[in-house]
Amino acid sequence: MSRDNTTSMEDQKSSTVSEIELPVIGMTCANCATAVERALVRKTDGVADVTVSYASESVRLSYHPDVITLDELADKVQSAGYRLVLPDPDDDPSNTEAIARREELQRQKRALRVGLICTIPLFFMSMGVGWGMVPKAVGSAPWYTYLLLLLATPVQFYTGAGFYTGAFRSLRHGSANMDVLVALGSSAAYFYSLAILIGGGGHLYFETAAMIITLIKVGKWLEIRARGKAGSAIESLLKRVSPTANLIDEMGEDHKIVLNAVRPGDMVRVKPGETIPVDGVVESGTSNIDASLLTGESTPYEVETGDKVFGGTINQDGVINVKVLRPGSDSAVARIVKRVKAAQSSKAPIQRMADRVATVFVPVIVSIAVLTLIGWWVGTGSFETALVRMVAVLVIACPCAMGLATPTAVITGMGAGAKNGILFRDSEALEIGAKVKLVAFDKTGTITRGQAELKTVRIFDSTPERTVIEFAASALKNSNHPLAQAAVRKAKERNIKLRDVALFEEEAGFGVRSMLDNGRLIRVGKPENFPDLTELVASTIEKMRKDGETVSLMADRAGVIGALGFMDIPRKEAKYAVIAVKKLGLRTAMLSGDHKHIAEQVAKELGIDITLSELLPEDKEDAVLKFRKEMKGAVAVVGDGINDAPALIRADLGIAVGSGADVAIESAGITLPSSDLRGVARAIRLSIQTVKIIKQNLFWAFFYNIALVPVAAGVLMLIPSAPQGLQQLHPAFAAGAMALSSITVVLNSLRLNRVKL
Repeated sequence: MSRDNTTSMEDQKSSTVSEIELPVIGMTCANCATAVERALVRKTDGVADVTVSYASESVRLSYHPDVITLDELADKVQSAGYRLVLPDPDDDPSNTEAIARREELQRQKRALRVGLICTIPLFFMSMGVGWGMVPKAVGSAPWYTYLLLLLATPVQFYTGAGFYTGAFRSLRHGSANMDVLVALGSSAAYFYSLAILIGGGGHLYFETAAMIITLIKVGKWLEIRARGKAGSAIESLLKRVSPTANLIDEMGEDHKIVLNAVRPGDMVRVKPGETIPVDGVVESGTSNIDASLLTGESTPYEVETGDKVFGGTINQDGVINVKVLRPGSDSAVARIVKRVKAAQSSKAPIQRMADRVATVFVPVIVSIAVLTLIGWWVGTGSFETALVRMVAVLVIACPCAMGLATPTAVITGMGAGAKNGILFRDSEALEIGAKVKLVAFDKTGTITRGQAELKTVRIFDSTPERTVIEFAASALKNSNHPLAQAAVRKAKERNIKLRDVALFEEEAGFGVRSMLDNGRLIRVGKPENFPDLTELVASTIEKMRKDGETVSLMADRAGVIGALGFMDIPRKEAKYAVIAVKKLGLRTAMLSGDHKHIAEQVAKELGIDITLSELLPEDKEDAVLKFRKEMKGAVAVVGDGINDAPALIRADLGIAVGSGADVAIESAGITLPSSDLRGVARAIRLSIQTVKIIKQNLFWAFFYNIALVPVAAGVLMLIPSAPQGLQQLHPAFAAGAMALSSITVVLNSLRLNRVKL
């Protein structure tokens, strides 16, 4: 929920905006999240944006610390009846969050333990009379009925205390949540039984009141445990962050210190098997690094002096000394955690309908319950029968399932993505991913490596191929042109020793002329700069260009010796990536600034449906806009942001691959830290599966309430053939069904952890 402030606008414009995510204790349903949002936004200057997530029990705040402090914000939340857990300035924020959640879990556990200890004997004592387990004389004895009261009271006012406090603060702020339904239902059964006990005569429902509270508490406990598993991906990321670092002193000795004490410019030592604690540059040593946490790629890569390393990756075998660029709190893995948590707490557009229904749900259910009470009382003349019906209606209704349907799936889906090197910017990006009908790939640096490679050598005399490469690479070694560097790399790959150059001349558009140490004058350049080409040479050049190669000729004083064919080779996984996208039923396109014959050759090799070539960056933007008009669905653009940023921004969904440019990361809905293009299909597949789970959850939540609220009200009494248990639904079973509905939604969301990407 965004907020435009009115009283201190100018002051806020000049102050910095801080972002933080903090745990909120005391929320029991989606309406509670709405109440916390209102408390933070209403008459509050200095708050730029608030997003409260019931599923993750947290609030993400953007605020102006010069205008309002965290303590003041905590007071606002406290006034609404909830607790905002503030971070310890000397501790890691994730530790604060973990401690807060652990405390809340222990509190819930204590309350549940008391509920179970009292409810189980209460249930058997109450039912024992009807089942013949307890003599009727004993069951009707005053001491026996007062023992039932003694067992029911702790459950009602200790185990159920949270429902009362939640209902009170909800009603105080002009709304109604799940706590109102539970408090009303259990209180009606408890106080009716108390009145009967004091007045004498009539059936007691103490076990009903106790079972309502205890069963719902059991359900909440299981729900909390399951929600914890939904966020397990983030927990695993956090566990990979080393809490300490080996700081190297002036004598070259290392000392273990807490990570928060490390500063940019410090030198740290990372030993074999240790997690790299910071982002930095290797100052000395070599090793192999496992970066699967960040990129999803399991294959280690080698680092040496001058190479960058990132926090959260694992040093496998060598000792390396690393100069700190970013400390642990700002390392790559820390930024990933922040990004994923921010995305998980964002609200998907599909959730808005559920939120609107949830705001009116409880008042509607209370109204139905009152009508049920009146209808059955008037129809049967029995207040007791009418009361049981009303209690069943109150406790079977479940707004929690609606509140959990979307966020639990989003949290689990995004967590599964993070484990596989897929980072979503927000929930909207995830939802759009499921609607994609066309994926447009940028060519250079995305589909291809962005680095030319000497692919073919055609020879027109008797010179050996190895000699042609030797002469060409030697002549070109002093040039910075990408094709020249490609020739030099090919010579190194073939272990060809390069000759010294006595004379080197380079002219843009003309090429290179070099005098080698053997006296040969070698010239390398475009074919257009070589007049009077033979028919063989001309036809060879034409064929190479049709194959998508960029051609340079090599000649000496006697004439043309050979033709060098360069190509920006597609990534080895590019073809598999395109096939994977097509298997999802999507069309593919390629956007390229290269000549038509080069682009079409690459597209043909990969099996891409649509090829657009010779495009400037603004042309790529226009092409995307055209795709969006023509396609019946969303358009995704995959790029690295170097020359495709406008297209990424214009797309329904931008997908940035590799480290990319900052503008790509900012504008992209999905980021793939790895350059593995197969991540595109994985991301879209995960989006499709997540939205599918969300729709299943929402269907179940709405169907459950639409179907079972009338059953609880007793409409099946009009159908004699209906099962007896459903004709007269006991409130205890209603409470169990209500608890089961929330658990079902959470467990269904957890299936995303098993999706094969």
